[in-house]
Amino acid sequence: MMTSLMAVLAIFGGSMSPAFSQTPVSVLVAPVVSTRATAVAPAVRMAIQNDEQLSAEAVQTSIKRAVQFLKSKQGDDGSWVRYRSQGDVTALATLALLNAEVPANDPVIEKGLRHIQTISDEQLTTYFVSLRIMALAAADPNGEKYRRAVAQDVKWLLDMQVPKKNGKHAGGWSYGQAQTVGADASNSQFALLALHEASLMGVKTPAENWKLAAEYWLGCFDPASGGFAYTVDGGGVRGSMTCAGISSWIIIQENLAQLEDEINGDRANCCGGDAEMKPVEKAIDWLAKNYSVRSNPTGHQRGNGNQLYYLYGMERAGRLAGRRFFGPHDWYRDGAKQLISQQNRLAGSWTNSEGHGEENADVATSLALLFLAKGKRPVAVGKFKYSAGDDWDPHPKGVHYLTRRLESQWKQKLNWQTVTADNATVDDLLEAPVLFLSGTESLKLSLQQKRNLKKYLENGGFLFAEGSQGEGCGNSEFAKQFAQLLADPELFPDSQLETLAPDHPIWNA
Repeated sequence: MMTSLMAVLAIFGGSMSPAFSQTPVSVLVAPVVSTRATAVAPAVRMAIQNDEQLSAEAVQTSIKRAVQFLKSKQGDDGSWVRYRSQGDVTALATLALLNAEVPANDPVIEKGLRHIQTISDEQLTTYFVSLRIMALAAADPNGEKYRRAVAQDVKWLLDMQVPKKNGKHAGGWSYGQAQTVGADASNSQFALLALHEASLMGVKTPAENWKLAAEYWLGCFDPASGGFAYTVDGGGVRGSMTCAGISSWIIIQENLAQLEDEINGDRANCCGGDAEMKPVEKAIDWLAKNYSVRSNPTGHQRGNGNQLYYLYGMERAGRLAGRRFFGPHDWYRDGAKQLISQQNRLAGSWTNSEGHGEENADVATSLALLFLAKGKRPVAVGKFKYSAGDDWDPHPKGVHYLTRRLESQWKQKLNWQTVTADNATVDDLLEAPVLFLSGTESLKLSLQQKRNLKKYLENGGFLFAEGSQGEGCGNSEFAKQFAQLLADPELFPDSQLETLAPDHPIWNA
């Protein structure tokens, strides 16, 4: 039912049974908000509107000029000038343009895609094949045109993965073109990004390959600091590799997940925790402590090169982890501001003399564009982190998988994000048309947090509160606390909660 509905605050029990009359759901009516997919606004609109030094228009203009620059540098045969291997920059630039919403039927995209499919097997490398998969998947997410080509590239990548017998580097990737004993986290992250996009297209990777990759990334993880290093031999913890570790670990766990682990018949296995994601949490803490958008941090009060490569990694880590902030840092706003300040005002391009390949304007501009284009993805759902510890997040994978489902149904790339109550403004909350609130224990908000929540609802926000009761969650105090919160004088003391009938349109909206 694609209609406008009243915004709802709902309390669910744990049951997934379709017999909704058996599942008590209470609602509080607030201002109208449309449930249409088209009503979800790009994240950049709310993220930057109240920063005087950065506007949505400035970001859009920067993206537009970068697109124009990359288009102008394409050769007649559809290629961009190579960096290390044939076709590598062409695949990267094509991927960046597709992420910036240049349509797949644009002549520049069509020529670029044709060119990367002409590269001979003798010239294949891990970076190129990974970028080619991602470009083809971005142009054809349903696999109607490029599925066979992607499947061939997936087979190549799996053949290049370091095998179990090769010791501590097993599960990683090197540069190619033949299987090696060594591996590095940079090649490995691109391989996993590609295998993940192929999986979303329907070209699956066997579980044993994902498990082997997990072993490799654990070898790169430094539990003492929480960061990730370039190789299992060390090489120092770096910001770029920590971002790569976050993204890779999330991708691995998503592709290893089995439905039977989450669902038992028509019941959900809830509140079981998410222990396998601890490396991600520690790595996010490392990024918060060593935060920078001006250089690739090393954790030693100094940075090294590869700033643009690092920022692209930060974009992937923030997006896949659903993090609006790293610690108190608004990473997208900070990064966008920094990139716009560095952009060549005449050409619309970027260069960086201290990065591998980033002295090449085509490479640098593609990496910068991949970061900035994140702001063009709508935010579908925000998770409200209202407390320390884990009680606010009894279902760590729920919103992530819900967003994946919405992407497939709406045929549109979407973001989700965690919003921390301590430092979130009303505008931060309004980035998400739906704010998800969950827990099992105490629900305590400060006076300012209550006022922000009320303004969020009064401006069209939709609050979805889930009580985590039953299904392994025990007896929840959350539902009682939530009802008390709504009756608070700062919120809606004159409104009454009502149980929704099974035929209420909210169930079909």
